[in-house]
Amino acid sequence: MLSLFPGDQFPKVGISGLDLIVHFFFYSVFNLLLIVGNLQQEKFEILQKRPVTAAFIISISYGLIIELLQGTVFVSRGAELSDALANSMGSVVGWVLFLIIYGSPKKYMPWNKKSTLKKILEKDQINSSLSD
Repeated sequence: MLSLFPGDQFPKVGISGLDLIVHFFFYSVFNLLLIVGNLQQEKFEILQKRPVTAAFIISISYGLIIELLQGTVFVSRGAELSDALANSMGSVVGWVLFLIIYGSPKKYMPWNKKSTLKKILEKDQINSSLSD
């Protein structure tokens, strides 16, 4: 939504390149959350099978569409190639963050299931030690 607000609605900041950093950060988080969402949803099997590819296609397409809208529909905004590149690079970093936090998408397990699995394994260890 922020990408569609008129440019004069934002405060003027004298930091060069801050706009690109904001694009980069937003799309990093966006792509990370898309990958997690793709893995957790159960309605669309293709999103679970190819969560990273789907997230890249969605986030990069969304970024390009927003830039095109800014250049054609919104009078006070302009399309910028540097913004589209920052969006795309942010999407790549979102994937890297996913790998750092969760590891491979094939081995992904939600946090709440990890604790449940850990409790089951601990309970099995206690039961096996009692039966010995």
